[in-house]
Amino acid sequence: MEGGGGGEDQGPWNTTLFPDVEQLELLLEGDWCDRPASTWAIKKSGTLQAKVEAFTREHAHRRPKFVSRVEVPFNKLISFANESFGHDGWSTEVVDIKVLRAQSTGDGDCGRHSLAVETTVRVTLKDGTHHSGTGLGVSENLPQKSMAFSKAKKEAITDGIKNCIRGFGELVLAHEEKLRKGYYTEGGLFD
Repeated sequence: MEGGGGGEDQGPWNTTLFPDVEQLELLLEGDWCDRPASTWAIKKSGTLQAKVEAFTREHAHRRPKFVSRVEVPFNKLISFANESFGHDGWSTEVVDIKVLRAQSTGDGDCGRHSLAVETTVRVTLKDGTHHSGTGLGVSENLPQKSMAFSKAKKEAITDGIKNCIRGFGELVLAHEEKLRKGYYTEGGLFD
C-alpha cells in the first residue's frame, strides 16, 4: 500500500513528500537581486528613505559651502532602520572581506602597519528582501598587524552597512520604475 488510499485508486489521500524537481515549474529569469519581496518592504524602505531625506534637509544648512553632501552618521542610520523596519525586522551579514593593500615598515611586529580593506555586506529584511553593498576601511601607521586589520575591517563593515541602508531608497525608486514599465506583470518578466 502506498499513500494511504490503498489499491489502484489512491484518491485525494496520496501525498508525495519528495516530489521530482522536474515537476516543479519554477521559471526565474532576469535579475532578482535587490528585488523587493513584498509591499511591506516597499513601504518600510520608503519610510526609511523619508527619514534620511528629512535628516539631510534639516542638516544641509549647517554644512560648509564646499561640502556637497550631508553625511548621515552611522548611529542615525541604524536608528532610522530600527524605526522603519523594527528592531527584529532586519539583519546584516558580512559576505566577503578582502585586503586591498598591506604595508609594514620596521621589523616584523615591532614596526608600523597600514592596511586597506574592502568588505561586501548584505542587509536582509524579514521578508527576504536584501541589498548588498561594499565598504572600504583604512588603517594607517598602527603598532600591531592585528590592530591595523581590526580597525580597517570595522571601518569597512560600518561603511558597507551604511551603503546598504542608503541603497534601500534606490531600491524603492527602481521598483517603482519597474512597476511603471510592467516588469512584474504582462509584457514584463513573466511572459
